[in-house]
Amino acid sequence: MIAGVLDALERCIDLVERGDTHPREDMARFAVFLKEFVQLVHYEKEESILLPALAHSGMSWDSGTLGDTHADHRMECHLIESFDAARPRVARWSAHHRRRLAGVGRSLITLLRDHMAREERSLFPAIGQRLRAGAYSDLAGSLWRFDQAREADGHVETMRQLARSLLDEYPPQSDDRDL
Repeated sequence: MIAGVLDALERCIDLVERGDTHPREDMARFAVFLKEFVQLVHYEKEESILLPALAHSGMSWDSGTLGDTHADHRMECHLIESFDAARPRVARWSAHHRRRLAGVGRSLITLLRDHMAREERSLFPAIGQRLRAGAYSDLAGSLWRFDQAREADGHVETMRQLARSLLDEYPPQSDDRDL
């Protein structure tokens, strides 16, 4: 879901850079998704459940894979806040407003994509490599309970609907084959 929204955000930023005024309201919707799902669901799940389980297995909390993940999360949170702050709240966007928003948005997209690739390459494989059967089962149960709580309060479904609407508004172009 996150990767698809990042692709849609990139297409929206392309329009902003060309001077299209249509994406103005959508930038607020992207900011909501980034704050409410990426920060408050995805990061919380990793920081409160997954990373502590891996640290308990003997991985260093402050360096290596876990340290890099924490650093990424801090930088991503900073860029998400910067992206939201960069959204002009004025009626007309100047060229400066568009450049600033596009620059912060593209930096955020790059960092999030790099972070997801690092997770696939090093964080997720560490789960199978580091956790014994009992710890793996405990982790799976904790992750399931986390997901169930977010499903029960409707928050994740609201974010899914928001993601779908952003993807509908900014669908992959015919040359976006690998999306």
